[in-house]
Amino acid sequence: MKRLKNIMNQYHRFSMNKLLGLSGLWLLVFVALPVCLQAQNKKPLTIGIVTDGKWAGSERFVQALQNETQALLKNEYEVSFAKQYILHSQWTAKSIKKNIAQLMQNRAVEAIVGVGPVTSQLLANQGSYPKPTIATTVINPELQKLPLTKQNTSGVKNFTYLVSPYAPKRDLEVFHQLYPFKKVGILLYDEILKAMPFVKTYFEQKTQQMGVQFELIPTNTSARQALANIGKDIDAVYLGAIFRMSPNETQQLIQGINERKLPSFALLGTPDVQRGAMAGIAPPSNPKRISRRVALNIQRSVSGENPANFSVNLPFKERLVINMATVRAIDYYPTWSQLSEAELINEDKQNIGRKVNLKQVADEAIKANLELKVAQQNVASGFTNIRNAQSNLRPRVEVSASGRMIDKDRAASSFGNQPEYATIGSVSFTQVLLSPKAQGNVNVQRQLQQGREHQRQQTRLDVVLQATQSYLNILRAKTLENIQKDNLRLTRRNLELARTRKAVGYSGPSDLYRWESQIALTKKDLIDTQAQLKLAAINLNQLLNRPINEEFVAEEINLKNSSLIVANPQIFHYIDNPKKYQILGDFLVEEGIRNLPEIKQLDAAIAAQKSLRLLTRRQNYTPTIALQAGADYLFYRGGEGVGAPSIVIPSAAGNVNLSDNFSSPDKLNWQVGVKASLPIINGGQRRAELQKTNIEILKMEAQKQDLILKLKQRIMASLALTRAAYSSIQLTQAAEKAASKNFDLVQDAYSKGVVSIIQLIDAQNAAIKSEQFASNAVYEFIIQLLALERAKGSYYFLASADQQSDYFNRLETYFKGN
Repeated sequence: MKRLKNIMNQYHRFSMNKLLGLSGLWLLVFVALPVCLQAQNKKPLTIGIVTDGKWAGSERFVQALQNETQALLKNEYEVSFAKQYILHSQWTAKSIKKNIAQLMQNRAVEAIVGVGPVTSQLLANQGSYPKPTIATTVINPELQKLPLTKQNTSGVKNFTYLVSPYAPKRDLEVFHQLYPFKKVGILLYDEILKAMPFVKTYFEQKTQQMGVQFELIPTNTSARQALANIGKDIDAVYLGAIFRMSPNETQQLIQGINERKLPSFALLGTPDVQRGAMAGIAPPSNPKRISRRVALNIQRSVSGENPANFSVNLPFKERLVINMATVRAIDYYPTWSQLSEAELINEDKQNIGRKVNLKQVADEAIKANLELKVAQQNVASGFTNIRNAQSNLRPRVEVSASGRMIDKDRAASSFGNQPEYATIGSVSFTQVLLSPKAQGNVNVQRQLQQGREHQRQQTRLDVVLQATQSYLNILRAKTLENIQKDNLRLTRRNLELARTRKAVGYSGPSDLYRWESQIALTKKDLIDTQAQLKLAAINLNQLLNRPINEEFVAEEINLKNSSLIVANPQIFHYIDNPKKYQILGDFLVEEGIRNLPEIKQLDAAIAAQKSLRLLTRRQNYTPTIALQAGADYLFYRGGEGVGAPSIVIPSAAGNVNLSDNFSSPDKLNWQVGVKASLPIINGGQRRAELQKTNIEILKMEAQKQDLILKLKQRIMASLALTRAAYSSIQLTQAAEKAASKNFDLVQDAYSKGVVSIIQLIDAQNAAIKSEQFASNAVYEFIIQLLALERAKGSYYFLASADQQSDYFNRLETYFKGN
């Protein structure tokens, strides 16, 4: 039975597999058959293209046209852009006419597209068209004498054209607003001037209206030749149709113009501005828009519509773009208003030699900050106070000389002791043997000096915090500036969407006004952010004692690769649960009490007051004892009173001269002695001083306790803020991603007329705010981390490797003990 059951199971599986295989085959047939039938029903469609000549722009356009056309017609036609029907001419009217005739006569080609101003002109001159023909580059239908109906169509069977969105007249107006030139040189490739003589009239009309002069400058493939053709009287250059030049030559041409300090404006707009032209107003999306419009015209033509009825107008999207690197190179700056209206590229200088990072800013602040230098000089001045106090305990020697004259009668009656004229030299010596006041003053000054050193350390910690916070504020302001620029671009994009919605009837003009208002507000926010960036840079230069306007590049911070403590994964082991978090807070408080210079400064002041108290007490019973010595030498004496007076007394034995009994003193006098003094009564002065000292000690001890309490509060608050800031990094990044996705969805829905402008503005504001929060989160975390390290009195990122290792050893030991 078991064997029979196995056989039946195998048969069942075989039958099911066979059934499933047959079902899959039928499913494949039913799915693939319509596709195959549809492919067999596709009609072949060959399109020919003629260009003025082969250059990078024409090749990109041809590729874009192929992509757009095949995307539109792939379900109905087998579209072919065969290489033999893509004819790049040789930049001459003769070769262009030959290529046009070739495609017109070739029956395999069912539609013709002309690319370039000369090709478009020559196609328009054909008169009759056996197949749909589209000229893509018409400058001015009136001057070119092209057919144009009141409905803005050609009215000619099988022929249509596009008025180019590249508008030289409008370019010259904007260029003249940016730079009021007197004579502009207009560069065009040479064949345009030959095949299209109306071009001169076109520019004459415009420049006469503007009140300026112009000169048409023919170009070919050589940048050097074009530069040589620019005369010295030309003060501005308009880069027109210079299509013959390779990208390399165009770059060299623009570089040469910039070297001559000539402002330039580019017909092609953004691409040439990116190469170095000063400005342009044509956005890079124009070639894509033209190719899409041509593809739509081809679709309509092969569907049976007559190109004679197609609109020849193509709405032009203006966007002023200014290359700030070129502006700096030629040293001509547009106005603030013009800069605020434009999209700026190369806004940040690339050749700034000074680059700084977080640690460099801290190190430079320690070396150069003026406030810290003042604190250092205060310490140096304090050393002189110590030496001054010590001088009272060291020997003193004084030398003096004097000359004197007294009246004659007094000199005469001095018995030779006081001559009328005398010159005396003196020397004195004093050595304090015992002085509690002098010795106590030395101790006090040493303790006050310790306070000055701790005050210098306090200033050092504050300066490092100020400098690093200014540095982080620069990074924050720069990020916000980029966000506001993106916001402005988004708002301009939404304005374009609003115009499209209005054109198709999804909304009225109110949306346009709302977006224009939003653009103005966004510009204001951008200007405010740029002002904050400038102020932050000025503040950092001031802190680093640098020239206020000196430029520098602030390097971005990567938390993982920085010298901050969070780059060490060990730290996260100590904050992964509430208990460890509390222990870490207690450890940081102990570190702060041990390291904080404010506490050490108070300790030194308390020690100084205690020394003063001891000094005051000792003065009651300890005398001041000093050794004193001196000598006088009489260098000269004269006049009356020199020598003993002559006194003669008559006697029986004869006259007696009493002066013989007097002797004159010698010229040297000296003395040596010891002096001891002890004040007995001083009116209660010492008692008052002692009371004052005791009060000061009590006050400072209370200040210390208050400082320690505030330290605990400051550290715990900073730790809480640091933890919150670190957690917010991931949360704000998640919010940013969600808000960005929401904005993309709402913007797409707005473009389709599904949601209102209010919903889009709300979504955009949410996206911008989320991006701001996400960008600020990292900087806010670092700011809070540095504030925490300042609170505990030391910066981890400034410590040596050994000091950092010791820090973690102390931390580990503290955790084990708690």
